[in-house]
Amino acid sequence: MGSNFFKHRLSDLLSSAGITVNGSAPWDITVHDDRFYRRVLSGSHLGAGESYMDGWWDAPAFDEFFYRTIKAWHSNIEDNRAALSLTYDERFHRMWRILSAQCRRLLQGTPCAVMATALFKKRN
Repeated sequence: MGSNFFKHRLSDLLSSAGITVNGSAPWDITVHDDRFYRRVLSGSHLGAGESYMDGWWDAPAFDEFFYRTIKAWHSNIEDNRAALSLTYDERFHRMWRILSAQCRRLLQGTPCAVMATALFKKRN
């Protein structure tokens, strides 16, 4: 797949969160290296973090950028719950709701304890 595929796919995903690549809003990201798109889509959070550390992208308002991405991620999971239930059990959904709520609270400045616990397993 060409680099344009990754660029368009990630741009579409970010757009669903109200984030524009190289846009003018404080929560929009500025991409400095086009390798960013493939790295994020192939490496998820780790790819995003590593590419940030490598200077491939940035955002003036990181808190708002992350809040918007987590909010969109939460909506996407909830909107597709029926399809996900074919693969993941109810423990996944409970874990997801806890994690999502904690992330949003942290980004809003509300103190909360973050607990990483294996509350789900993939169905066979």
